[in-house]
Parts: sequence; C-alpha cells; structure tokens
Amino acid sequence: SSGINAECPLRPGEMTLEVTLPAKFAWYFYSAVNFVDVHTQVVSAYAELGSFYAERMMRYVNYLVNMGGLTWLGVDMDPKVLKLDGIELRGFEASFKGHCKYAPRDDDYLCSEEPDEDKDAFPNNYYAVFSVTEGKLDCSSNAGRIKLRNRIEEKDQSTGIIPCQSRNGQTCELRFVECKEDNVYIQVTQLRKGEEIYIEREMGVNYAEGKASWTFQDGESTVKFEASDMREGCNIHKKGMNNIDDLTDAFDGSDCISCGAGSFINDLGVCQKCPFGSWGDDGVYCNSCGWQFATPFWGMPDENKCIQTNNWEEVRDSIYQDWESKLPRSAGNNFFELALTPTMNMCGPVHAKKDLDEKCLTKFTEEELIWPEDMNFNLEEWTIEQIICSGSKQVSSVFGQLCRPDWDKTWEEVFSALFEPDETDGIQQLVMDGVCFVLKRVNDLEVADTSDDCAYLEKDLYEMNMPVDLPSIGIDMGVSEILVPLFSEMENLVTMNFGSFADAGMAMMESMGMDDMNALVGWDTANNLRDIGMSVPRAFRMSRFTFAAEYDEEQFFCKDGQAKRSCDSYCDDDSCRRSKEDIEIDLQCEREECNNCAERFFYYEGGREVEFERCASCVDDFDKEIDNAVLKKVFRNNIEAQYVCNDGWVPEDCNSRAKCDYSSGQNNIEYPNCIRDQCEWPESVDMGEFYTDWRTDDEMSPEMCPYKIFQCYEGYYSENGDRVECDVRDNFQVDKYPECKWFDDESYFDEDKNDGDDDNQGEVDGDGCYFPDLIDRGEKISDSGSYAEYSCYKPYVMTPNRMLMMGSSSSSGQLSNTYSTYYNIAFCSDDRSQMYFPECMEPEEARHCGLPKYIWNGKAVPFMFLRDVLKEETDDYERQYFDDATMATMKEVVDGYDSQLPDEMMPFMAQYFCDEGYKMMKTMRGDMGWCRKDGSMEIPRCVRSYEHVEIMFRLVNSKEMKMTNKAGNVFGGVVQAKEVIGGQNPDELEWEYGCNDGFNDNAAGAICRTQGFQHGAQVPVSKKVQLLKAAGMMALPKSITDDMSSSFGWTNFACDHDDTLATSESCKASRYGDAIADKGVKAMCFSFDRMAVKCFNADDFGIEVDVSFSKKKIICNAQGSKQGSAIDLGPLNLQVKFLVDDEMVADTSVYKKEKSTDDSALIPLL
Repeated sequence: SSGINAECPLRPGEMTLEVTLPAKFAWYFYSAVNFVDVHTQVVSAYAELGSFYAERMMRYVNYLVNMGGLTWLGVDMDPKVLKLDGIELRGFEASFKGHCKYAPRDDDYLCSEEPDEDKDAFPNNYYAVFSVTEGKLDCSSNAGRIKLRNRIEEKDQSTGIIPCQSRNGQTCELRFVECKEDNVYIQVTQLRKGEEIYIEREMGVNYAEGKASWTFQDGESTVKFEASDMREGCNIHKKGMNNIDDLTDAFDGSDCISCGAGSFINDLGVCQKCPFGSWGDDGVYCNSCGWQFATPFWGMPDENKCIQTNNWEEVRDSIYQDWESKLPRSAGNNFFELALTPTMNMCGPVHAKKDLDEKCLTKFTEEELIWPEDMNFNLEEWTIEQIICSGSKQVSSVFGQLCRPDWDKTWEEVFSALFEPDETDGIQQLVMDGVCFVLKRVNDLEVADTSDDCAYLEKDLYEMNMPVDLPSIGIDMGVSEILVPLFSEMENLVTMNFGSFADAGMAMMESMGMDDMNALVGWDTANNLRDIGMSVPRAFRMSRFTFAAEYDEEQFFCKDGQAKRSCDSYCDDDSCRRSKEDIEIDLQCEREECNNCAERFFYYEGGREVEFERCASCVDDFDKEIDNAVLKKVFRNNIEAQYVCNDGWVPEDCNSRAKCDYSSGQNNIEYPNCIRDQCEWPESVDMGEFYTDWRTDDEMSPEMCPYKIFQCYEGYYSENGDRVECDVRDNFQVDKYPECKWFDDESYFDEDKNDGDDDNQGEVDGDGCYFPDLIDRGEKISDSGSYAEYSCYKPYVMTPNRMLMMGSSSSSGQLSNTYSTYYNIAFCSDDRSQMYFPECMEPEEARHCGLPKYIWNGKAVPFMFLRDVLKEETDDYERQYFDDATMATMKEVVDGYDSQLPDEMMPFMAQYFCDEGYKMMKTMRGDMGWCRKDGSMEIPRCVRSYEHVEIMFRLVNSKEMKMTNKAGNVFGGVVQAKEVIGGQNPDELEWEYGCNDGFNDNAAGAICRTQGFQHGAQVPVSKKVQLLKAAGMMALPKSITDDMSSSFGWTNFACDHDDTLATSESCKASRYGDAIADKGVKAMCFSFDRMAVKCFNADDFGIEVDVSFSKKKIICNAQGSKQGSAIDLGPLNLQVKFLVDDEMVADTSVYKKEKSTDDSALIPLL
C-alpha cells in the first residue's frame, strides 16, 4: 500500500527489482526469493525482535569493555538511539517470466506461457515520444533513468501517463525505452486482445483539445513532458529494430528488419540474440532447449546446437540402468576479454580524513598520537580509537614503515605482479603493494592544497586510475551461461553514480537511528569514520568497462555435429571381456570425445592401429523374459544381467543374476531360476508400513536374499533395523518381524539402557538421540550409547560428516584431526538436539577412497590432503609440514591423478603405524597408503611377526634372453622367487620358478619394483632358455644351472593395479602344487611357461637426445623408447633443430640412420 492515513502513520518503503538472469540460474534465483514470500510472517516476527537482540548485544559489549578486559575497544554503546521497533515486511511478491513464448515440452519450466493457438499473433506496439517542456531531464546517470522508468511504468491508475494506462481494467502497458537529450521514448503495448487502442486519440496528437502531458518529480525539481510524436512498432510485421538507437533517430517502417535465425523480437521490439539455453530459427521467437540441455553461447540458430547436460531419463530407460554413467561435460570453452578502469577521486576521502585529524586533536595530544617505530601497540595503554587517530594523523610515518619512503610503483607494476610475480614476492608483498599504492596517494595529498575539491591541483595527483586488462580467459559452457549475459550488460557501470549507494546507506542508517555514530558507539570520532566510509563510493566511478566474448563452434561440436565431451583417460577393462585366443593382445583403450566418451578398444599391429571389435557381449542374447521373471538390467561388462522374479516368485538360492559363458564363442547363458514364494512375509507393520523391497534394487548382489524395507510412522522407531529378509536357502526362513515403538514407550527410556549418564549399554538416549542399525548404503557396527560406528557396503565410500569437515577447511592439520576423529562416527551434539552422521557415498560422487583411520592392529597418523601439495602463494591456508622425501612421494601420487583431482577436504594419502608387537607388510611406498584415481586404495597391513610374509625375487638367464645393457646391468629375465614367512632364514629356502598361467603386466611390475624399476611387462622365455623341462633340469652348462631351481612354486600370479608389491591384497597367486591338486593336468606348466619379465622405468613413449661433436660435424643421437623397447623414429618424420645462443642455425643438416645398433637415430652433419 502507499499513501498516508490514520491507520498507517508512516509511508511503507516499496521496492521493485527486475533481474534478467540466465534461464536455469533465473529459475533457482526465483525459487530462493519465493521462499521469502512464503515466510513473510516469520521474517517480520524476527524483525520485531531486532531492538531486543541489539540491546542485549550492545550491553554485553559494554560489560566486556568495563569488566571483561576489553578496555582497548574504548566504546560506550547506547542502544536507546536505535529505531528498530516497528520494522515489518508487509508484502513480498516474486514472479518469474520465461524468455520463450511457448513451451516445446510439457515439463519445461523455463517458459512462462503455455502453447497458444494464436502464438503467431503479436500485440499492437507503438512508440510514444514525449519532449520536455519545463525543467531539466537527467538521462546521463543510471539513478536518473531508473527514477524515470519507475514513474512511466507505475501501475497506479490515478497517475497514469495516458488514458489507456489508467482506464478501468488497464488496456495498455507502458515500458520505458530510452532517454536521450530532451526526449523520452515509451513503448505502448495493447493488453486486451480484440480491443484496438486508438493511439492517436490516446496521445491527443491530432486533436484540438490538446496533447497528452505528464509531470515527473525528481527530488525538489519538477520536469514536465508533452507528447510530440507517435510511431508504429515493427512487431506487428514480425520484424524488429536493429537497436534502440534506430528509434531515437528518424524512424519509419523502412527501418524494420527481419531479425534472422538465432534472434528474436524482444519486448521492446528490438532484435536480440536468443539467450543461453534456447534457439530460434524464424527470427521471431526463441525456443527453450529444455531443462536437461544448454547451449554453448547465445544466438543459436537451430535445435542441433542444444547440448545435453543431464541423461537421467536415458539411464532410467536403458537396459544397463547404470546411474554412475553420468553424461560427461562439454569439452569446449568460450574466450572472453575484459578491460576496466576503476577511478577514485581521492580529494573527497582526503578531506574527510583531514576532518578526522582535527577531531582527533580535540581528544588526544600530539604526544599521545606518536606512531610507534616498531608498530608494537600495547593495548593496555592504547585504544582502537587512539590507534586509528595515530595512523590517520601520521600517514607519512605509517607509509614509511609499511612501504619504505622510496616506494614508488605504478599501478601497472602492481597489477602485472599479480600475474607475473617475482620469485621473491609472496602474497603478503602483493597485498602490501596494493595498500601502498593507495597510501602513497593519500601521503602526497596530505600536504597539498585540496581546497575547492582540488581545483588547484593537477588531475593526475588526486585522481587514481587502476586500469585492468585481463588476458583472454577460457570459460566453459556453464560459466559462460552466467558471465557472458551478466558482463555484457555491465557497460552501464560507466554511467552509474556510485554515490547513490552512500546516499542509500545514510538514509537507511537514519531510519534505524544509526546516523549519529558518536552517540551509538561512544567514540568522539565515529561520525568522522562514517564520513570517510561514505566518501569512498562517492569518489568512485568506473571510467572504462568493455567486455567481449568469442564463440568458436569447433570448440564444442565435432564434424558430424555431435557435442564434444571432456573425457578422462580411465577405461574400464572389465567392459571388454576377451576370449582366450585374444587374451595375449596388448589391448589399448581410449574414450572418444565425439561419442559421449564411449570406450574404444584397439591394438597395434605392424605399427598400424587396428580396431578391436571382438569384445564379448551377450546383450542381445539375454532374453527379455524367462520363466517367471523379466530382465531388469544388463551390467556394464555385457556378460551379466539381473532378473527380477514376478510377483509370488523368488530367486532360487537367492541368486537373481544370469551369466554368459562367452569363452566357447557360443554365448551360453545360465539363467537364474525363480520358485514359488513361500516366505511368510508379515502382512503389515504395526504403526508403520512397507514401502519398498528387493525388486527395486538395481545393484542386488548374487548372494542377497529377497527382502522388504519398512518405515515407522512419525513418533515411532524400530529397535532392530528396517529390513526384513527371507533366506530362500534356509527353508524360506524370515529373519525377523518388524516392530515400531513409540518414543514415549517406557522401554525406550529404560534406565537399564544407556542414556549417556550411566554405564549400561543401549542404543538411545532419553532425549531422543538414536543411532539406527542401518543408514543409507551402510550399517552400524558398534554402539557405545554416546556415539556409534558405521561401515559402508561395497563399493560405497565412507565419508565423515561434511559439515564438520567444512568447519575445519582452513587448515589441513585441522582436517586431519577432524577426519581421524569422525571418520565413521555418528554422535549427538552436546545439548543432545542435533545428530551428525557419516555418509556412504558413490565413489564418483565422493571423489576420495575413504582411507581408514584404523587398520587391523594399526592406525593412520597423519592424513595428507591435496592442498598440502598444490601450494598457492595467494592463499593463507595452513598446511602440514612434511620432509622432502614425503613431499616427493605425495607429489608423485598427485601427478598420477592427471586432471581427476580428489576432494580437497578429504585425504588422498596417509602414513600408517603398527601397534606394538606387530610388523608392517609395506606398500611400494613404504608405510604410506593412498587413493588411486579410480577410487580404490592401497594401504599397508600389520601382522604378527610370525605371520609376516616377504616375497623375494631374482632374475636369471638375463644374458641368454639379451636382458642386460652394455654396462652389464640386468633389466629382465626369468623370474625366481622365495616366500619368506616369519623368522625363516632365506638362505635355507630354495628358489622356485613361477608359471606364467594367469600372469599379467601389473604382476610383472610388482616383481620389477623389487629390482629397482618402476614398471614391468611379461615376456616369453627365449628358445635358448626353454631347454629346461617342467620339473627338473637337463644337462646344461654349470654357469646356467647354478642360478636355476629345480621346480615350479607359483602360478596364476596377477595384480589388479600397477603400483603394488607382490604381497598387496590386490595381488593373487596360487601354489603350484595346490593348482595341480585342484585342476589336475590342466594346471601343469612346461619349460616355455616359465615366468619372465622385462623391467623399465618409463611407461610412456619418450625420446632421449645425446649431442656429440668433432672437428667437422655435430651429431645429435636420438633414441625413442616405450616400456623399455626401442622405437624406430624414421617413420615419425621428426625434425631436429640446432640452436646457438637460442638462435636456430641455418638448415644444412644431413640425416641418416645409425646402423651400428637397433636404435633409430638422427645424425645431422653440419
């Protein structure tokens, strides 16, 4: 409401805010603002308590100053001066208007209108021109334009500008278009369909009774307008104007243009690019891409430029039902350039500072304001007000101590240091340079004549310009959606009067009784400090602001029109199962950016890349229906599927999965069998209900039996969990029956149960602190009464309560302590009003592996975090200290993550210690455990001394297999091993061969790491070494037989990862004798089956270059290698450049291939 009457003695404040935001962001913003609309009464209720809380707080501060040792504050706050009573939010209304004229999809919230049969019909639009007949019009400032807009678009019928705006029922709508010189341009839009607006009559342009006129009150001045012209808009012809300037110039119908694809006619009749998230092909309307889509830029001409960002519908409808297969984000980037120049007129703030200096001298003597040379303020002698006065009065001293008297850097030097810092400059120096830049200007003006607003000074002395020209910066589609529209509209900052913020602030302070800061705070200088603060926005202006964004279609789309995706390098080898004939192929994998990061498998043959198209797949072979069951989903390995039994049937042996035997090439499938459901399920739950069962479980393991889940009604709880399971294998035995108890039940508060106040064991407290048996994806493993421990089902990751972790995020030491304390703990707050639970998260969502605090017979201290390694000079993050060796290990792990960095609030590495009496089985990194980028972990183990196992390896027959270099160093050979258990003497044990059945490259790496290498690969035994039989030796030279044992000891040695030792839990092996006993002759190994490896350090392709010279030539020897094997560089067409003092020598090179070795070398002769 507005106006003044007896019931409303004060005129309520009213504000209208219109915000144009990117589509989805606008919807979220509207949802948040609309929340206030729903809770206006609550907001008003808290506002009414404002004076009560303010008085309590201010009196408490006064108490601390007088009695609590905070005398240095020097305040004496008076709450009586505040005017906080009567504040009330009387009305709040939010509305959302979509950018598209009709909704292409029923669920598209981004459009504001439903489909309309008459959607092609435009309302009549006219442009009225009013000229100033009296007063002065302010068109130069944003504030002036906004006031004018509010007057024109005001919906109060008593103050309408033209009759149709004020007429009963309001048949037209007015919109401010432009203000230029002494003319105002207004758009008049017909609101009622079928009722023409006779604009000439409304404007009175051609009638003797006079032209339409109106007044505008701008503060104390009055501006009068009179209609001077009327022009028909382009909308009715489905055309638009190129820009608003067309309207303000001599405009007629010939200036109307077709907007073209990628544009639409906006509400002002101007051609505008279709916003982000939409497209347009007719130059009239824009169509929303839909909630699950986005566009890389604005102005998209067709629907093919909509890029899908969410694929949950496809996942839901897919036979895979793989909810972890989230659609990868778009790979493209837009590039923008931003240039701006904030300008500060220092004259006003310096004047306010000089007024402060005069005020300070009325309270303190000159001696009391002497700035300490060591800047050491004794707060028992100094007050905050005195320190402020001292700093203001003696700027030269402060400047000299903080910045050095000779400090004289330009703004360009200060700004460029942010991007190209000197190695000796830290973040503190960069901040101090910014402070000194301002202080120097204040110091220079201290003794200058600043009278008459510095009229007698050169402009460069009092005006401080801070130009910022950012280099071209790449931003992805999601960031572009917000920044590009926002920054594109910010050029009006150049005309903005920032002093209006100070005016608004002062008005707000006055209405709340805070304008007299001296009375409020009790300082004599508080009003002067207020004036300094208000002088800053009044002195500030944006003298330059330019923004340009560049869109490159090739960044976002492939040649076939598919969206490019940002793919990681990890491939799931399990998704390509191979037959035994293909198992020896060195299969490679990559993710295709033009195919939604789908995996592509290939291998090299004769230096040529060959597509591998023989991945086993039974997807098309799984029957959609089998006896009494239907197909639910096919797993990503393409050889397993899950079926769900029909109502009244359950899976026999609790197995719901089908498996496909692809080894024979026939894809034989073993289906589960459904039998009659004889489980005696409870028919109902007393004070509860069943709400789901095993049939909805997409990840039900093969061993899980049918179950039902129930929930208790509000006010009731279950003592024994919410799951009822039926063991089909055990005569359909139901494990328990559901029971819901009322919280006021005496048994709930039984004194014999633990309530945190006695020594008895139990689950709940009398005030409602309850730890359930099950949490989402996990279960309780212990309960002490005051807290409980939980574990997660595989493959979910245990994650401590994130609220607690965020509260410790300023220091990795605090994070380590918090993670260690609350790793899997649920507990109640001290006042028993709040419960904190850990979470069991999806591995991809968690972005860490859940490194445990405790391992069997040991624990982790400390934990390492990402920001301990990725140091930034610009932050004040407190990092843990680690020695150089540990830091090098941490960096090695982080480098292995590539671009898939873990959550910085969760540990990626930890150091473990064993309890007394236990011995550690170490990892390849000693006592360290760490997370891999696939979400798995490698941690050490602690065992009794007699259980400790060490696998010793040696490589033999290296010369016969040509696995020694010129220096005689061994880098491969036949593998022999000893298993040393407990306190055994290794010298008393025999060396044993390994059989290469089931052997893989990861296991070869585990062997090579014991020999001082980083990686390894399996190789076949050479012909010369195959002279040995499966069990025994033939007559061989003694030089060979001395280094060989007489039997196989191990077989089926394989590891899941290439960063382990042989004793890792991710490595498996079988004793050869056990394998023979289990499989008979199928497990027998022969001379050619001996395990052999080749070791190397670099797993990737690389080139080593060696330069030598003689009197006539300079020789550049280049050797390429991958996994220890030499690569022929000839076919790669590489070029060699010779440089002398960083300048390239003229190209007189001669290339030839070195014939003395197998290596390919380029030898330029000069």
